[in-house]
Amino acid sequence: TTTAAPPAAPKVTAEQAIQIAQKQVPGAWVSELDHDSRGQQADTWELELVKGTERHEVDVDATSGKVTKSEKEQADKDDDGSDD
Repeated sequence: TTTAAPPAAPKVTAEQAIQIAQKQVPGAWVSELDHDSRGQQADTWELELVKGTERHEVDVDATSGKVTKSEKEQADKDDDGSDD
């Protein structure tokens, strides 16, 4: 029988994940950081970074330090229809 191992500390620390994410998005600051245990898949650091009006979502594999997702969106959605 296999016994469930206690959750291991991520090989990639929060600090390392932040450095990796900031290499992806130079000049951005981290507004959110979550550690996500994904069961069968590798644990992931989920980071949200802000740079100017852009919001970036970067996922970093907590084992390998590889960036598994990097998305960018405008944080300041402009309504084209309205003139203030």
